[in-house]
Amino acid sequence: MTRSSAPEFRPYLPADRRQCLEVFSSNVPRYFRDHERSEFETFIDSSGCPYFVLASPEGIVGCGGYGLREAGAPADLCWGMVAAAHHRSRLGEFLLLGRLEAIVRDQVAASVRLVTSQHTDGFFRRYGFEVRGRVVDGYGPGLDKVSMDLALTPDRRRWIRNRWHSIGGTPAGD
Repeated sequence: MTRSSAPEFRPYLPADRRQCLEVFSSNVPRYFRDHERSEFETFIDSSGCPYFVLASPEGIVGCGGYGLREAGAPADLCWGMVAAAHHRSRLGEFLLLGRLEAIVRDQVAASVRLVTSQHTDGFFRRYGFEVRGRVVDGYGPGLDKVSMDLALTPDRRRWIRNRWHSIGGTPAGD
């Protein structure tokens, strides 16, 4: 991905709600279950956590955020997804690195946690996340719940910033 082909990584706006729900729906049932939609809606309507979208000329093609409870605690990646039509287009990497860069820029988290499924844990392992636990059918039949984390060592922080900039990323809101 180059600067010219990179989507805009920017903060979520309430006007993005409908398109983010479309991104969610495009990932049901492989990555999310129908019953999770109301939880996602509640999150984007009222979480207060940093949440971002990937905006392209065709609209919102991805979204995801993170939460941080207190300085020194792990940051938690939350509700990250790319529209199904854009899977395997490197937008997942762009979304992940944008969120990690925002966490690193905040400089208050020593690590990052996430909970995902068996369908995406390999993706996160490529970026240094380690599996810490697995619950078979944890999200429902056929969809395991996989807990992962990433230590934000000085070398890892440098790598995140360098990789983010090399793929055309700019800090959200710039």
